[in-house]
Amino acid sequence: MIRRVDTEEESVRHALNLLDEHCFPADDLADKTGYWWISFQDGEPSGFAGMRRLYREPHIGYLCRAGVLEHCRGQGIQKALIRVRLAYARRLGMTHVLTDTTVDNLPSANSLMGMGFRLYAPAHPWAFGSSLYWMREL
Repeated sequence: MIRRVDTEEESVRHALNLLDEHCFPADDLADKTGYWWISFQDGEPSGFAGMRRLYREPHIGYLCRAGVLEHCRGQGIQKALIRVRLAYARRLGMTHVLTDTTVDNLPSANSLMGMGFRLYAPAHPWAFGSSLYWMREL
């Protein structure tokens, strides 16, 4: 089960930050603005994902962060989190969705390709030097 959550609630921010810390222990916590979801397995959080509108192009969504707890990987949760965000982007009237991965993150790249994303070269790259940029038309 995947549930959209309200980051205005302290308990939700806390849960998202815990998931973020477990999935990305070497990274800073992601900014929790925008739209966020938590996936549950047997009533326990198993993953999380976020999306926001691009500031200068509000018809474009950005999949800003997603993670699945290690013991829950390989069960289609990441693709389900992508699917939920694509559906929500359509409901909001967005026309495209962008995201990025690092070149060594093959599971995420494979999930994105499986969900119809294609590599593209942005005019102004925003992530790491080792990042790949992805786009999908809705």
